[in-house]
Amino acid sequence: MRPDHSPRGPSPGARVARPLTALCAAGLGLSLAATMSPMEGPARGAPRGPAAVPPAIDGACATENPYVVTTCFYPGNAISQDADLAAVVAFRDTPRDTPHYRLASLGAVGAVWGLAYDRFDNALYVAAFHKRQAAFGPGGPGAIYRVDLATGAVTHLASIPDAGPDRHSLPQRGPDSLARAWAAKTSLGDIDVDTAGTTLFVVNLNDRRIHRLALPSGQHLGSFPHGASGEAWAEDARPFGLAFHAGRLYHGVVHSAEIGGRAADLAALVYSSRPDGTDMRRDAELGLDYPRGVASQAQHVGVPTFYARLAWRPWADGRLNVGNNPEQFGWFVNPMPILADLAVTPSGDVVLGLRDRMVDAGVMIGTPDEPSALGAGDLLLGRPDGSGWRVQTVPEPFDDSVLDIADNSAQGGLAAFHWRGQFVAGVMDFSLGRPQLTSGAAWYDVALGARVRRERLCDAEGVRPVLARPRALDDLDGDYVFPSANQSVGDLEVLCAPTLTPSATPTATPTATPSRTPTPSATATASPTATPTPTSTATPTGTATPSPTATPKPVPIYLPVVLRDPPCDRVKPHVDVVLVIDASSSMLEATRAGRPKVDAARTAATVFLDQLALPGDQAAVVGFNATAWLAQPLTGDRAALRRALGGLTVAQLTRIDLGIRAAHAELRSLRRAAGHLPAIVVLTDGRNNPEPVSSAEAAAAVAKADGVRLFTIGLGDDVEADALARMASAPGDYHFAPDGEDLVAIYRAIAGAFEPCPPSMWWPFPP
Repeated sequence: MRPDHSPRGPSPGARVARPLTALCAAGLGLSLAATMSPMEGPARGAPRGPAAVPPAIDGACATENPYVVTTCFYPGNAISQDADLAAVVAFRDTPRDTPHYRLASLGAVGAVWGLAYDRFDNALYVAAFHKRQAAFGPGGPGAIYRVDLATGAVTHLASIPDAGPDRHSLPQRGPDSLARAWAAKTSLGDIDVDTAGTTLFVVNLNDRRIHRLALPSGQHLGSFPHGASGEAWAEDARPFGLAFHAGRLYHGVVHSAEIGGRAADLAALVYSSRPDGTDMRRDAELGLDYPRGVASQAQHVGVPTFYARLAWRPWADGRLNVGNNPEQFGWFVNPMPILADLAVTPSGDVVLGLRDRMVDAGVMIGTPDEPSALGAGDLLLGRPDGSGWRVQTVPEPFDDSVLDIADNSAQGGLAAFHWRGQFVAGVMDFSLGRPQLTSGAAWYDVALGARVRRERLCDAEGVRPVLARPRALDDLDGDYVFPSANQSVGDLEVLCAPTLTPSATPTATPTATPSRTPTPSATATASPTATPTPTSTATPTGTATPSPTATPKPVPIYLPVVLRDPPCDRVKPHVDVVLVIDASSSMLEATRAGRPKVDAARTAATVFLDQLALPGDQAAVVGFNATAWLAQPLTGDRAALRRALGGLTVAQLTRIDLGIRAAHAELRSLRRAAGHLPAIVVLTDGRNNPEPVSSAEAAAAVAKADGVRLFTIGLGDDVEADALARMASAPGDYHFAPDGEDLVAIYRAIAGAFEPCPPSMWWPFPP
């Protein structure tokens, strides 16, 4: 996972990222790009057959649904007939969970987890991974593979030294008991590429060091210890996740508490360093004793439901089950934390992906004496706090529950979409008909904490639909959950260069790491200049013969027109306006278009900002629910205002009064520009709560007395319309929106209210 997609200008000799379809057109990939199609197995199962790169990857990057890559695990994949299954799959959100594209097969790479996308070399790097009942590929436990995204070729780039021996008892299909104790302790963890595309970083789980490889050669450049190697509990420290961001390498470590066995010692930490391992520092730390709910399994009618608590436990290698009835519970459950991935968002937050070691130490195919393992991880959010992050655990920032079966489902892998404030995570889903697991990816909105899309992945057994649609997915994109014996996915990576993202800004970022020398590209053949087409001489058209009927001659008449518009100055004044937006929990309800009302409000507010003459005008953003906060002070920076709108956090209660007071305070601050007209635009979909609406009216009266023009918008039927009308500066300054999809027109109308003269002043000609 590489969260740092910030574009940088090419330095002398730098390799320039090229659109993937352009690379295909440059040479051997031309026929592949023209003929590629999704490779799918029987009954729309896991992709099989020749490797296939998705078509038009750069075109997808210009949309809000680009291609993403992940890794797949299948039960007993050492068996020869499984070698053609997809180990690395490219996908995007689709209505029917298809097509998916097999980038590498199990026969080519074996069990892999870590992914890193190198936009300069148009390649995907893939790291070997130790998982029970999942065999290594031909390169063994330390292998790094390279997938050429122009040709589809898979090669063995390098082997990380001291990655440990092969601890599997495969190839026989069976419990693979030897591998149980070595999950997350041997082979490789996460990998990442630096911004310049010159270095690949790899976590070696066996020697617990971070190794560096030169790109594109794969030459080993040495290694350095992880951040917790100097701690008193270093023997219990287990590194795994990586993220390169803003010139620093971040890595995730857990205090596994394996030696002492004390759950109170469990912790997750984020460290960072320069690319060479110097200047190591701790950026985040959190205890792992927060509540995580339960997993449950409903049995037949009249039989009690069995459950297991999902509280994190110290690492252990034995056959443990924390269910209330270990003999009858359908899965082995023993949650053991791995900080598997990190993703830094555009606003500077960090998303942490925790993986449950049990999903790798347990079996994927149940045996007579050992059922399949359940491994449910977690998704956490860290907010900037000084030089690091403060991580939120209660309440959980992201909903990754699955029906009534488990309160957590994350698999640890993450990839950030840096142009829209979203990320995609690997998750598990469950069938309703019987206790089997499916793998997939879920898209999350960082500001809302809500899952907005999902895609089922890596189905090795084909389609066996359940009888009912899961109610938890009713508001998503129409996908269904299908049974499968497969249990988890790995890392995720977005296949987009910065120049292909919808809102990329080509701002150069200096780096001390030299960019590698570019590989010569095929010189494009000049297109022949079109020969000018001779212009035909127009054939004279005969004049029509006048009609014998006389045509009446128009005669002008004069009508008196009285314009009663007041005198006005045609020069439009600048404004300082504060957008006050309701962020109460009811704003998550859907509009008639099916999106949350808060998203419709963000869209409408963005349209409003586009009507302003920024940066001459200024705007600010205030959010309110139980409290009110200044999300963005007055500024002419359009991008900063959009980020503030995207970062509004939804919670309970509706304090309109506090929102108005916060906006008024900002208009009285030193940021207010002299001579600018002050204004406040308040949007709410509810009633002032818990204070009476009179407190909001009082706050509005104070602002209006100070010369502020106040607009109010009532969204939906559950608003105090009369009070909102009284709060507005004039009868025409209150607007009612029946639905969130009506907000754009209202915000446009309010922006037009700042025009200095009525349209009739320039009748019949516009100004």
